[in-house]
Amino acid sequence: MVLIGVTGPIASGKSSVCNTFCEMGAMLIDADKIGHEVLERPSIRIKLLEFFGDDVIRDDGCVDRERISQIVFSNPEALEWLERLSHPVLVEEILLRIRGLRESRFPGAIVLDAAMLPKWPEVLKQLDYLILLQSPNWQRSNRLVRERGFTQSQAELRMNSQESIFNSLTSQLDYIIKNNGDLQELRSKAMKVWLDIRHGKPQ
Repeated sequence: MVLIGVTGPIASGKSSVCNTFCEMGAMLIDADKIGHEVLERPSIRIKLLEFFGDDVIRDDGCVDRERISQIVFSNPEALEWLERLSHPVLVEEILLRIRGLRESRFPGAIVLDAAMLPKWPEVLKQLDYLILLQSPNWQRSNRLVRERGFTQSQAELRMNSQESIFNSLTSQLDYIIKNNGDLQELRSKAMKVWLDIRHGKPQ
């Protein structure tokens, strides 16, 4: 089993790289998806209600993640509180899934898509390869506004919230993929990295 971590700031191209790897046969662990599941746990929901109030629960009873995002990305203290609440549970779940795959002697490649990897040393220790996506700020901003429907100010808030967390990864990185072109170029770069990894070649 080979465990590949893919990280990078918002709108840098992580999902596209992970999708390329999955098309080549990798199994995906999506930290963002697991994070959504964590927020729906009853013990977490109660604390969200206590901290944020009733307006973070939708009419259908589910957690309104968009409303929470609007609050925390404009309030650093609220973001820090949310990370203290959710990240330990999220990390525990990710480690549990990795351990289960190792114990089952899974023979293939696992790709972990996780923007917050730099904050999770317990997960970093499990990786065989670590890949960082980099993309110019103006391109990332354009993607957030044009493709995801954010306003310019919302895009800037989300980008600024992650500005410095990747600086600590320099000595741990196996690959840096620069996403400064179109999707086809990014997929080609991802394919080259995939082939290097599958043939056991270091960067």
